[in-house]
Amino acid sequence: MFFIRTTLLVGLGVLVLPTDEAAQARVLGAAKTAMHWTQTFCERNPQTCVQAQQGWGVFVKKAEFAGKMAIDLLNERNAQQPAASPQPTAVKPSPTALKHADPEPAQRPTPRSAMLRSNG
Repeated sequence: MFFIRTTLLVGLGVLVLPTDEAAQARVLGAAKTAMHWTQTFCERNPQTCVQAQQGWGVFVKKAEFAGKMAIDLLNERNAQQPAASPQPTAVKPSPTALKHADPEPAQRPTPRSAMLRSNG
């Protein structure tokens, strides 16, 4: 399924690309400009990048704490539970199940239409 979706998205991307050489040059120039603008963002906005780094550091510390807490809780829970017994439990028969000593079932009554044909 992943391969099909990827192929579809790549195909759509190729379809929207221009065929004219001048248009292709404009698209390539725009892509290069966007790449350069993205790569030099921190040079143009140093304070924003510093704040983002600090925020990322706080997020990482909180994520590490949450992970350690989850592991500790799971370990504590597993230590409190007794080990499961390896013996399988017996299957109880249904109270309505037939037993070997039960009498044979009575013969089914014949349908009414069959009785009418035989009598008449």
